[in-house]
Amino acid sequence: MSFVHHSSGSHCYTLDDCSAVVRAIQRMHMDSNGWDDIGYNFLVGEDGRVYEGRGWTTLPAHSPVYNYFSHGTCIMGDYMTAAPEEGYIIPDYELFGHRDGRCTDCPGDVLYSIIQTWPHYSFREIPIIC
Repeated sequence: MSFVHHSSGSHCYTLDDCSAVVRAIQRMHMDSNGWDDIGYNFLVGEDGRVYEGRGWTTLPAHSPVYNYFSHGTCIMGDYMTAAPEEGYIIPDYELFGHRDGRCTDCPGDVLYSIIQTWPHYSFREIPIIC
């Protein structure tokens, strides 16, 4: 099981800019949320790179209850009214939007509509935790 998030923050298009956004998200997760580290397993920038958060083997902190048996990937940027520019995000697993399991607008209306068209998006209903 995997959840797609958006950072609802700054977009980034270069290694330097995306690295700075990852560090800002990490600071926010640690300072504001009180987590040990960034909550996501991976983050994707519009520079075409995947940035490692907690990686594959460390328990994430992206969707309470689901953290124990899922991975969280954050697409950096705000996708409430626009889609990611590169279009390279292709899943090969059971995929959910963050809002499928949590009371949130994440991963943004436009990105959510897009991921629902991907071959492995799951329309299976799962409990929504608020």
